[in-house]
Amino acid sequence: MNKMKVMVIGILFLFGATVWAQDVSKVKAEHLSQASKYEELVKAQQIIIEEHSKMKSDFQKKYWINEKLSPKLKIREMETHCDKIITNAKSQKANFEMMAVMHNSLAKELDKK
Repeated sequence: MNKMKVMVIGILFLFGATVWAQDVSKVKAEHLSQASKYEELVKAQQIIIEEHSKMKSDFQKKYWINEKLSPKLKIREMETHCDKIITNAKSQKANFEMMAVMHNSLAKELDKK
């Protein structure tokens, strides 16, 4: 996460140096467009989180037959698979949320210029 903060600070610095050379309204529109894209990515990650949470909770009920045909180890493997996907999706969602906030913030800053 620290690398991401350093990257955001670097982007803010570069943005401050180059904004004067460009049309402010154009740059603001670009930031709002990027923020919108990241907000859509946040929604997509939330769908993945919800789908895999449901899959995990439903898997044993849906596929359990008996110990011989459905060993508990296989069920745990599937639950672990879902947990990993959920964890990764939550991480991606947090990163996308941070970028959406950053772009919206940069667009608001341009209103002051």
